[in-house]
Amino acid sequence: MPSENREYISIGCSHYFSAGFSRKEAFELLTRSHENHPERFPTVDFCEIDFWYRSFEKGNVDYSQEFVLNEIEASLAGINTIPLSKIVSELNVDDERTLSRMLRNFHNHIYQPDRQILEKLEFNLRPNSVYFFKKNYFPNNTYRTTWTDRENDCEVKKNGVVSILNENFITAALKEFRESIEISEVKIKNLEIKCNLETVDETNRELFIAGIFEVLSNLKRKLHVERFEFSFKNLEEMNALLDCIKIGPLTKLKLDTPELVFNFGQAAPLKSHFSHIEWFSSSNSAIEAPLACFTHLKYIFVERHAVDVEEMKAHMNKIQYDGQRHVFYIKAQFDQRTVSTALQPDVSMIDDEDNGDITGRLRIPGSTTHQIEFTISRMIEFKISKITRQ
Repeated sequence: MPSENREYISIGCSHYFSAGFSRKEAFELLTRSHENHPERFPTVDFCEIDFWYRSFEKGNVDYSQEFVLNEIEASLAGINTIPLSKIVSELNVDDERTLSRMLRNFHNHIYQPDRQILEKLEFNLRPNSVYFFKKNYFPNNTYRTTWTDRENDCEVKKNGVVSILNENFITAALKEFRESIEISEVKIKNLEIKCNLETVDETNRELFIAGIFEVLSNLKRKLHVERFEFSFKNLEEMNALLDCIKIGPLTKLKLDTPELVFNFGQAAPLKSHFSHIEWFSSSNSAIEAPLACFTHLKYIFVERHAVDVEEMKAHMNKIQYDGQRHVFYIKAQFDQRTVSTALQPDVSMIDDEDNGDITGRLRIPGSTTHQIEFTISRMIEFKISKITRQ
């Protein structure tokens, strides 16, 4: 029992102190033990690690000492925690986990049964089944369930245990999906809702997507999602899904679509999220928007009907962050040499590859450490990289 095993922290600190580990390393190791086996190991905050390290540094190895914070037992008793809870609700998953590690009592207050922090949630429709995967951070559990269609019922395989339900397989799966996210507050780091439009029955797909819309639209608050990958058939479905997602936390978005052409005026929910997004991919859709809309992104893969050389050149000169990678797939045929010449790198820095691609690089104006690398094929790719010293 964690509450009855506090000596684990002092003994663990003694071991890591003797082995030469830093306070930070000891904190990370003890925290990992709790996350992997919360039923055995207690939560720990950094102040407690520091307390034991200072004690050992003074030669005091009395494990019976009682850890106190500023000579007062660390407690939230009498403190109005409502403002703290509101602050936590706005944090992303990684920041909230960091806070909970540092403040043990705050951790115990925040992680009540009506809150869930999920590392990943998958809900995917297959030709004759639905697959559901959920991995929790708090509590640290993993669930896998598959509902397989049968003539008059469905087979359910949940964490290896098989049973039969006298119910449609999609309807049964939607109940599990609803139960996973309809609690008071849930945060999802990675959410995946997918189906293959070419292989699934359209009637099943419509039942699946309509059920998801119903679940999401009936939530008390918009869903906190940080990375979202989903399939949809048309703009109405895309807009409906994104409209149910809280604006702000979403930083990574991957769209799995048929061939669509649209602009931000037709996709208001996407536009609302876009200034917060850092990673965006839409491999089959062409977004008719100025390239300036994409400058802030760390990564983008998107289709363009044609290449505007001057706009592409202006875009290249605006990206400047280390690690940025922008890829544009051009549907129309274009002359690669004309584009590479118009980008105006130093001629000596252009290479003709064996596969027909043109690659090159040029210095970022005012920078002595970074350069822009580009590749021109059917795609035009820009990447910011560090200059390698020979």
